[in-house]
Amino acid sequence: MKARMLFPALLGLLVLATPARAEQPIADIPQRLQMFIKASNDHDVEALVQATAPGLRWMSVEHDKLNIEVVGHDDLRSWLHGYFKATPDARSSIGPITVDGHFASVVETASYTDADGNPAQQSSLSVYEFGSDGLIRNVWYFPAHAP
Repeated sequence: MKARMLFPALLGLLVLATPARAEQPIADIPQRLQMFIKASNDHDVEALVQATAPGLRWMSVEHDKLNIEVVGHDDLRSWLHGYFKATPDARSSIGPITVDGHFASVVETASYTDADGNPAQQSSLSVYEFGSDGLIRNVWYFPAHAP
């Protein structure tokens, strides 16, 4: 009988004694995201890398599948160099930024010249997760469509 009463009490004390792991809010997420998009438009690979955590994961969501496109700084550098070489005139614009805790969501519209030499655009919802250090640690892109 005593064990039945002591165990919940001890468990409760253990929970109370465990430090909370809530991360500190980041006040300037919209500015950080705007600077990230500017660095992308400037094709500034090193600024983009410096804005991300070393373990960055860049993912695309396709219906019920999650594809991991980039993991870490080396992958990011390589991917960005290839992307900027393939689409040298690529530029992005963003709509209003919605922030919830460490997450920011935004609709990004990419403008570029397609393979036939015609101007093209596509939009996509993206979600960025920021660490408490202010660096981007995860990015999710949802299926692109014509704006």
